[in-house]
Amino acid sequence: MGHLSGRSEPSSFDEYWRASKAWQSRGLTLASARALTNAGFLNIKDLQSANSLELAMIPRIGAKSLALLYELKGEKVPDVERLYGKARRFRSILNLGTGGPPVGSGVLTPPVAR
Repeated sequence: MGHLSGRSEPSSFDEYWRASKAWQSRGLTLASARALTNAGFLNIKDLQSANSLELAMIPRIGAKSLALLYELKGEKVPDVERLYGKARRFRSILNLGTGGPPVGSGVLTPPVAR
């Protein structure tokens, strides 16, 4: 699976498992740890190289996990609810991981509240 950021996937299940467990030990839920690992963030160095939107765009990373990621980066926590909302709208436009109908399929979707 490719990533928008060009990050690579773990090279083995063992690497995936170790990275996922490391994220859990830092306070992330199992789902968030797996999502972060699947997105190519295997360690703090990978996390520190990410920008705000890149982190917010990771599927299955919610506002609470996003706030924790900023703390782990050693950065001031932004208004994560607002950032998360922007990322959801952007994902919806790109139709990445939303589970919705494909763009241009003719299926109408309700407008996004702002």
